[in-house]
Amino acid sequence: DVTALVLPAAGLAGSISPALAAPALATLASIDLSGNAFSGGYPASFNDRGALPALESLRLARNKLTQAPNIGDAGCVNLVQLFLGGNELSVFPAWRFAKLQALYMHDNAYNASVPSNFNLVAPPSATVLMMPQRAGASLCGGLPGVAGATAPKWARLLDGQTVPLTSADLP
Repeated sequence: DVTALVLPAAGLAGSISPALAAPALATLASIDLSGNAFSGGYPASFNDRGALPALESLRLARNKLTQAPNIGDAGCVNLVQLFLGGNELSVFPAWRFAKLQALYMHDNAYNASVPSNFNLVAPPSATVLMMPQRAGASLCGGLPGVAGATAPKWARLLDGQTVPLTSADLP
């Protein structure tokens, strides 16, 4: 059984193949396609209920992706890590992950308020890295649930370190 697909900075380009969510790859626990030149969105097969049921880590950072995968509880029910930093994402997806512990969405093109229900994306023990965004983009408003014990930990990169993010950090 194939449990990992690790091809970071391999010079891959174009769209992500729908074959990654094929039943033959249902045992994949880790996908690392970071640092390539994938563009656009994701195959519809990623959205199918039960797609990639063993997947725990999805690393798609530093590509040219404009759309986040619609995976949430519909497909990747065991996802623990999702790294999407360094892409061209600008729309917040309607995710909900029961087991997620790390969500990195920094260095994208988000130019809006964080949706009020975005604190439901991950359990309270998770870290959601949102800042900084790329030049010309700016998150604004407040952070949902930042004062509540049921919200994930919001964070930002500062001098290479992950530090807590507060509503005061957003204009």
